Amino acid sequence: MILGCTHYCLIKEEARCLSGVPVISPDEVVPEKLASYLDRHPEIETKLAKGGKRWFHVTDLTSAYSEFAKRLAGEGLNLEKVSL
Repeated sequence: MILGCTHYCLIKEEARCLSGVPVISPDEVVPEKLASYLDRHPEIETKLAKGGKRWFHVTDLTSAYSEFAKRLAGEGLNLEKVSL
């Protein structure tokens, strides 16, 4: 089973227990692959801005969602509600 959304890592252990099939989770694959790619392409470092701010656009913004995002990221995030 491939967990296709980034937030599915929160349920990966339950999926492993319930499904009985191997589970591939983005949080276990993407960081290693990205680090490997960046090691092979050091020129990208010169194109990255340093010290910038990150904003996360969401379609629903409640205090519960903000707390959840903080728990997920390990820090407070700049969340901005948008309409699609």
